[in-house]
Amino acid sequence: MTPHDPKDICILPNLMSALIDLGFPDIDLYSIVSGDWLRIFRVVRGA
Repeated sequence: MTPHDPKDICILPNLMSALIDLGFPDIDLYSIVSGDWLRIFRVVRGA
């Protein structure tokens, strides 16, 4: 863990704003907040 690792999901709005400012396309942002998170939750949950 580094000093820059988020402690919880409260960082997500700031992360999304930063990615938008950096010019990430909408499809990548959608993937981050939907597909990737769902995949991680399924792995953690064991589904």
